[in-house]
Amino acid sequence: MAKVARLLVVVKPETVVDWQRRRFSRYWTKISKRHGLIDRPRIEAEIRDLISRMVRENGWGAPRILSELHKLGLVVSETTVSRYLSRLRERNPDPDVVRRWVAFLRNHKAAIAGMDFFTVPTATMNVVCGFFIVHHDRRHILHFNATYQPTAQWVMQRKCSPNPPVQRESISAC
Repeated sequence: MAKVARLLVVVKPETVVDWQRRRFSRYWTKISKRHGLIDRPRIEAEIRDLISRMVRENGWGAPRILSELHKLGLVVSETTVSRYLSRLRERNPDPDVVRRWVAFLRNHKAAIAGMDFFTVPTATMNVVCGFFIVHHDRRHILHFNATYQPTAQWVMQRKCSPNPPVQRESISAC
């Protein structure tokens, strides 16, 4: 019976999702090129190696690394250095920092709510923006909403007065 069911499926759901992602990517690439937008140039490998060496040997942050690069006559923006530093830290997290962060979350999860704002491409090439608040202790969704055109006011309304009601102490930014 399983073989028959597998034969009846012409296209797997994962394939359809992959097609949609590729279609969406091509659509926005085409729009970007139409408006003359081009990709940002990558920084050279020797500069990336120098940044990672400065972090590894000295533990410096982006402003200090930027000033050292400028002293060497290398022109890079602080945003570029910061982006590269965040990628470095994602790939090589400090075990002590990870341990402390896990302990903090474990100790305070009853009082923490997390928020996320995300986008979802639709089949008609629109973008739906979603917003949700989840309570960390029970992983219970406290609030969810979606819109095609989010505004700052819309986000603040969702954040500070979610439905169903949430204790204000659990959302620190309100």
